[in-house]
Amino acid sequence: MFTKMRAIIAAERIRADEAEQRLAEYRQQVEEKRRRIEEEHRHHLVAGSRRREEEHRTRMRQNDEMHRAMLAALTEPTPVIAQLRQERSGNGR
Repeated sequence: MFTKMRAIIAAERIRADEAEQRLAEYRQQVEEKRRRIEEEHRHHLVAGSRRREEEHRTRMRQNDEMHRAMLAALTEPTPVIAQLRQERSGNGR
């Protein structure tokens, strides 16, 4: 009877050891998956940040170009207007 009990206990210990081994492997897989997900998340954050930064630069360049075009449009007629005024005031004399 003790021999039978010892065999049962030994078999249970083997099963418990195997279960612990499977659990350790599962935990390792979960940890590796978590690391991959975190790495992908960081990668997406960096990529998104770079994309937003590039979009910001593009908008700034477009705004700068628009500003220059507006300044050019505003300053271009100024000499013509000055000349017309001069001509008008000269004609009035």
